[in-house]
Amino acid sequence: MSYRALEAVERLGRRALAVVLFGSCVYSPRRARDVDLLVIVDELRDLHEKVALEVEVSRSLRRELGRAVDVVVLDLESFKENLAVGTFLSGLVLGYRVLHDTIGVDELLEKLFSELAEEDYIYVKGRRWNLSAVARAKLRRRSASSNRELCEPSDV
Repeated sequence: MSYRALEAVERLGRRALAVVLFGSCVYSPRRARDVDLLVIVDELRDLHEKVALEVEVSRSLRRELGRAVDVVVLDLESFKENLAVGTFLSGLVLGYRVLHDTIGVDELLEKLFSELAEEDYIYVKGRRWNLSAVARAKLRRRSASSNRELCEPSDV
């Protein structure tokens, strides 16, 4: 799928810096009715170009997957502006999968999740999600995983 998304973006003259799968197709795949995809590109000239990219990538993937594909295209600057508690990127704490990355998406989102863990942020869409509690749990799991790696003998 990431190849098709990259191909559609490049066909319209933009370079995809990252492609991220998110939403219910990641955290609740059996219930998911659609696929949510975030595409981060080097730059966008205007809103018309943003919408054209979203439509092109969505159409291309919908034909391949046989189901609805919701695409959000952001340029790198807009992506960084949205790395704040309360933006739609906060919802990625529920689950995401990086399909293509040249900018360190995991590290950038980790900072957002750390900020989110310090807040008391509730998100309601279909059901009530305490994103702050999810962020705290995710950070604890990552920390425990890192600590285990440090304690395991290496194959040096």
